[in-house]
Amino acid sequence: MARKAGKAPKITKKSFKKDFAQLKVRIFLILNILTCASSVEKTFQLMRKTIFPIIGLMTFISVILNLPSAMENGKTDTLPTCMVMCSGGIQITFRISAICLYVEKIRQLINWFEGMEEDAFWASLGLSVEQRLRRTLHYLNIAIKYIALAFFFTLHLMLLKFYLSDILLFYVPLETRSYKFVGQYFILSTMSIFVFISETLLLVLGFFFVAIINIFLDAVKKLDESEFVGASEIPMKMYQKRHVELLTKLKALETIFSAIQTAQLATSFPMMISTFYFNLESIPNEIIYYIMSINIVVQFFTICLFGEFINSKTEKIFSALYLTRWYDMKKDNQMILMMMMRKSLEPFCLKAAGMYEINMKTFVSVTKLSFSFCAFLYALD
Repeated sequence: MARKAGKAPKITKKSFKKDFAQLKVRIFLILNILTCASSVEKTFQLMRKTIFPIIGLMTFISVILNLPSAMENGKTDTLPTCMVMCSGGIQITFRISAICLYVEKIRQLINWFEGMEEDAFWASLGLSVEQRLRRTLHYLNIAIKYIALAFFFTLHLMLLKFYLSDILLFYVPLETRSYKFVGQYFILSTMSIFVFISETLLLVLGFFFVAIINIFLDAVKKLDESEFVGASEIPMKMYQKRHVELLTKLKALETIFSAIQTAQLATSFPMMISTFYFNLESIPNEIIYYIMSINIVVQFFTICLFGEFINSKTEKIFSALYLTRWYDMKKDNQMILMMMMRKSLEPFCLKAAGMYEINMKTFVSVTKLSFSFCAFLYALD
């Protein structure tokens, strides 16, 4: 029994490395597909990165071209659905463009996550880095499965609703109407896949960034232990190096998702208005539009919650540094600690368009504004 208990940590460690390696392979494969990357041919890289963003833009153009024909049928649920699809096409274009443009930064962040477990600095402090990362990966896989299930269910419910109601949202240059519905099936499926990919990347980066910030906070708490501070040498330079590295990676994250957050903030408002208002006014008995509303709100809630976590976790760094035994440290270590505190004085905030902070306050404000605007439109009728 003792021998089996002694081998357990090795099995856990190998299992985490294997699971993360599989996730990394899948992410890199998706990035290669989106950028049309090839290990053999290196020419026309910029042109290749624009292929899938152009496809996303074509979905938006297709909805606009089909709008006059769709409105001729006189269906009350055509207009809100077209507005949602137009906003969705814009959002997808920005999301895929950001991923293709900053694909190398995404790869660097994924490699950084992978090397975090093998960092000798964390091991020298006796931190359970492997356990925290493994727990993070476990909850990440659960979240991805639930999101995939929600997207799959909503997609097929929408397709069934549009087919039974004879609603065509996209301009498909085919004469037979049944073939047009087949084309609509592929367009909606492609849009759902694009959104799912960007949401998955957001979850991966968000989950592991929060985990790494927690690891750094655990390391800072070691500076409050009298035995650790009383040691002959405190690795304060390594602390500063890890702190600077964390801030640098957070800047890279902000660069990657700046366009995504801007598009999310700009398109969530009209999408919420479209679904909320027409649920109340025109189509109160259609379950599919309630499900669409929930998906839109949850999608916006996720990115705001991610920004809130980043903000709150980085805000704790300053407090954790101040609560250490800095008064028992040597002068040079105190100077390093003061520099870290100065850099941590303002918590890190993810921003849309470089101005609007992405947090739960933004989510509440946009949601309240959407409901208020819907109430205003409802009062005009």
